[in-house]
Amino acid sequence: MKNLYTLFAIVVAVAALSSCTTRYYAPGLYQNDVQFMIKPHSKDSVKTRIYASGTYLAQSGANGQGSSGSGMLNVYQSRTIPHFNFSYGVMGYTGVYSVSELNTSGTNAQNVIVNKTFSGYGFNGSTSFYLSTKKTDFRIIGVDLSYTHEGGDYLAFRKAQVGQPNVRSAAQPQLFSYGIFTEFIVRPNDATNFGFKFFTNHTAGNIARDLRRTDGLYNWSGTGTYGFTSFVGFNHLNFHTTFALASSNSILAGSSQIGVAYKF
Repeated sequence: MKNLYTLFAIVVAVAALSSCTTRYYAPGLYQNDVQFMIKPHSKDSVKTRIYASGTYLAQSGANGQGSSGSGMLNVYQSRTIPHFNFSYGVMGYTGVYSVSELNTSGTNAQNVIVNKTFSGYGFNGSTSFYLSTKKTDFRIIGVDLSYTHEGGDYLAFRKAQVGQPNVRSAAQPQLFSYGIFTEFIVRPNDATNFGFKFFTNHTAGNIARDLRRTDGLYNWSGTGTYGFTSFVGFNHLNFHTTFALASSNSILAGSSQIGVAYKF
């Protein structure tokens, strides 16, 4: 039995070492590309609005390695008709992906391994079916869509890493994600509204294959994201925060967004 425990300990140590020495690189907005889109309340006097939102996005990198921070501008139109909402718009973003680790000199200083910029554009849309009361809209089921196309130093870096030893790199510039959500919004008066949104998103394409682990322990890479958004609006301004968890090679990674939107 003692020999069995020793063998098990060796296998775990080798697996951990293998996981640590393999680098994973995903697009800058991976698992954080779907944006919150405001829709007029069914009791609003104006049922069609144009919105401009500025959002800061932060997330862990693939397999929990590194992190990225970016800023995004999203301009879109939203329309509410009896029992349905629609939104469609364009996006532009820029950010930085970085990886650092403790140096080997015994101090707590960080060695920066990767520090690359990225930027891009995209298109997004959202629609939902709702039921309403005098002050509330319950958007029972909705669908989000997001397409982004990335460029910059980080994309060039990922392309150069494809095929390198101990590296799993997703070199595609585009991301296409879709999701479903449930949303609840309260309108206590003409100037104020607040609510919550619960969602799950999925990124399509070969990115799960490109980021798959090769050590055989968890030979799977999830592309699902689960989270919630809270928002509050007053007159022409709306503030929102989003928190989500995603799985990459059975390792949980977090993402967040904080933004403000102006309605015209």
